[in-house]
Amino acid sequence: MTLKWKDRIGLALKKGKFTKEDDQLAVDFNTCAISERLNKKFISNNQAFEYLTPKAGSLGSRFYHHVHSNQVRSALAIYKKIQKLKRLRRRK
Repeated sequence: MTLKWKDRIGLALKKGKFTKEDDQLAVDFNTCAISERLNKKFISNNQAFEYLTPKAGSLGSRFYHHVHSNQVRSALAIYKKIQKLKRLRRRK
């Protein structure tokens, strides 16, 4: 069973760092915190940037950066912003 990002962040808060698996999942828009809110798979991260609003794309990139850098509290703050986004997709 794959953990949700909320649970991964909770474990990282307890341990003080993210796992290598967390880092690998965060780098890909198909498995990052943004993808938990979407029902879509992307061919590439470039395709994701074309599909997402600039704000969603930026938050997704920042989320990865903070996971990769083991900045757990900052990643949590960005995760909360992602959850509050009203719109993730660009208008057609």
